[in-house]
Amino acid sequence: MHATNILDIKLENDTLIFNGSPSDSAGALLRGKVILRLKEATKLRSLTLNLKGREKTTWTESYGTKAFANYAKRKLIDHSWVLLEPKKEGHSFAAGEYTYIFEYAFPGSLPETIHIDSGKVEYKLQAFAERSFLQRNLTSEKEINIKRYTNNSECNESTDLSDIWENKVRYEVHVPMKCFGLGESIPISINIASLMEQAHIKRVVCFLRESITNRIPEMNKFNVDHNWLRLCSEKYVPTTHLQTTLNLQVPNNSKCVHIDYRSELIRIRHTLQVKVEVEKAGTIDYVIFDLPIYILPAAHDEFFQDLPSYYPPCYEYTAVNDSNNCPPPYPARETISYPVKYNVQCSR
Repeated sequence: MHATNILDIKLENDTLIFNGSPSDSAGALLRGKVILRLKEATKLRSLTLNLKGREKTTWTESYGTKAFANYAKRKLIDHSWVLLEPKKEGHSFAAGEYTYIFEYAFPGSLPETIHIDSGKVEYKLQAFAERSFLQRNLTSEKEINIKRYTNNSECNESTDLSDIWENKVRYEVHVPMKCFGLGESIPISINIASLMEQAHIKRVVCFLRESITNRIPEMNKFNVDHNWLRLCSEKYVPTTHLQTTLNLQVPNNSKCVHIDYRSELIRIRHTLQVKVEVEKAGTIDYVIFDLPIYILPAAHDEFFQDLPSYYPPCYEYTAVNDSNNCPPPYPARETISYPVKYNVQCSR
């Protein structure tokens, strides 16, 4: 049996935090190393590391019996490190472990990581070791998760509604803040009274509406999908006056609900909808309140805590191993280009 050679990518942290809005964030520094573990003497023709960032969006439109796809993508990052310059006869390595240290400064203007059915923004590292003819090349891949923490001035504001609906119902609604993290509870206080004789309040149903907008700006095309998630359905003994506080649980599963998000191609917003059922003489009426809220990638307290300071990159690249056969040093190759290149496709 042949010994197994391994190519691996290890990161200091595979989640990067952007502190601030895209216009004022200092970004974050990615640090890591490419590790080459050789169980036997080996020759490599080249060794490279690539960092790619991509944004994509797609949706389908139906016209009669025909369906048409809309598709757009952006190249956000394309950065390469040449760890071993290409050499036809190959670089000789003794058995052992070889480590290549790298780092990259992510601009704070980049969009955060997101994965939804109709699009995504993702960042990946791909290491590739080319071996001689008829020998299997070595590859490794690692995804980088980017989160953004930004202090929205509206987040700590409460939402208060007070009015009379069609001279039938007087209501007061209070939510203490507008921002909530995945898995957190939303406390909502409701005080509602009937102004009609023999009209009774029977049920309160709460929904979280997630609105996802996909866009192709160059073609002025967009599509909006609304996803509804029922957070509670409380039935009461019919009463003319209801005063209660409901604690609505935001799912902790990112497949059920996503964070509030905005990039060039994708936008996600959330609304808390409260529906109060009122019955009079067998006729059902509904009083509906729409309350805008923000879903954050972390709990409210964690989201607004002080974050680590940003340190600029030093770009010192080294290669070390546990044998005396040290590979040659490598330069960094920067291939990122601004402005961002566009690749848009639309079929109809």
